[in-house]
Amino acid sequence: MVFMFSDVNEDGMKFFGLHSPTILFTLFSNLCLLIFEVYVLTICPPTMHSSTKIKIFALAFETTLIGSSYYLNYLRHVKLGDMLFRRPLPQSAPSTITDKKTDEPISTEIADPSNNVPSRIIVRTTWVCSTVFAIPFFRDLLFPGQVLKWFPGDVQYLIFVKAYVHSPPSSVYNNNHLMFIGDKVTSQHTGLLICLLCLFKMTTALLIKQNETLGEYWKKGWDSGSGMYKLDASKIRIGTVKQIQCLKLQFFGNFLVWMTMFRYYHAALELEGFKTNHHLIIIFWETFVLFMYAWF
Repeated sequence: MVFMFSDVNEDGMKFFGLHSPTILFTLFSNLCLLIFEVYVLTICPPTMHSSTKIKIFALAFETTLIGSSYYLNYLRHVKLGDMLFRRPLPQSAPSTITDKKTDEPISTEIADPSNNVPSRIIVRTTWVCSTVFAIPFFRDLLFPGQVLKWFPGDVQYLIFVKAYVHSPPSSVYNNNHLMFIGDKVTSQHTGLLICLLCLFKMTTALLIKQNETLGEYWKKGWDSGSGMYKLDASKIRIGTVKQIQCLKLQFFGNFLVWMTMFRYYHAALELEGFKTNHHLIIIFWETFVLFMYAWF
């Protein structure tokens, strides 16, 4: 909103360039939520049509506002080649030293790290933990009520969340589940949000590169910046800075998910015997790694 109604300047360019992964995924998430609300509109009772239409309008308005601001202040000033092909930052000239035994020069040139990810530990941690954690929620989104026999504790999970109430097996011939359509929509909405969070962590960890640059205008903005943006484009690894900004957001998202699961730990164990120990350990470890790499 700050840059939407302001003139195009280097501050707006730097802001949208630094936060481009988050902004792009925000637009993608809003589109997914918009499609989901359209699906809800087709299955919800008539009394919910007005509130669902309000949600659709709000999501469409927010997506249009963010997308137009991103295009006006950033995309139209960046060349297509800079968007499709990552260019490495200028590397320092290689120096040479002399071998004491043979008196032959030895080059100390360092390999260009521009195509490397900022942290391979982040890539491995997010892809392993997020994939395992997102499996039951992905099932809740697309195939509610279906049992994953190969996934540990899935039956107890479905019983605890009352999935058989709103999505009974095909062998049950009654229409009582139509009374619990709201529970089904809530379950699918939660599954969509969790899957989007996991996808955000996995894609940013793998696609952001260390020495990512976006053209001369980008480097000009960083060189002449002030405050937190006063950095030398020839020395800073901008891709690493981008990932750190994403890790901070992902940490808070993971922490909220972990706190929610911890709150239902005793209830799940006492009511249905559903143990969430492994789920809590997986999400806690991933949250801890994100915290360490974001602030230390």
